[in-house]
Amino acid sequence: MTELKCPHCGQAFTVDDTELSFIIQQIRDKEFEKDLTNRVSENWDHDKDTENKVHDEFILSGRGGNASGYPLDDNFVVVAGSKISKDVTEGFQDGYLELRESLMKDGTISNGVFVKDYLFSSSSAAAAVVLGRAANGRKEWTLLDGRTYGK
Repeated sequence: MTELKCPHCGQAFTVDDTELSFIIQQIRDKEFEKDLTNRVSENWDHDKDTENKVHDEFILSGRGGNASGYPLDDNFVVVAGSKISKDVTEGFQDGYLELRESLMKDGTISNGVFVKDYLFSSSSAAAAVVLGRAANGRKEWTLLDGRTYGK
């Protein structure tokens, strides 16, 4: 259960993971995506030559999945609100399938949406879980200008 606060009256209320996922999906509409894209682009332009830059944000989409994330040391973080594909391809790697199912079981992914940031051991693991198929994360995660994570 997650406690939220009404922005109008200030009253606190609780929602379960399913309700929270539904709320997130309503918020994450095309206008949100457009605003996110603009903010990432502005941050990239503003931060590309500064020392205080935290990280580049990468995007990934395909097979119904739509995610954003960033590298952290040798790992890769998928950001809350990212959506995974509804199914997996035939022959999807067992390890990634188990990880994907584990994230759904423990509530990290609810109704196909990450409800919190999740740190993966690699960009490929993150891409595979999001896309539901084998993936080379260094080629599939891209910046808004089209550059891949691997470049």
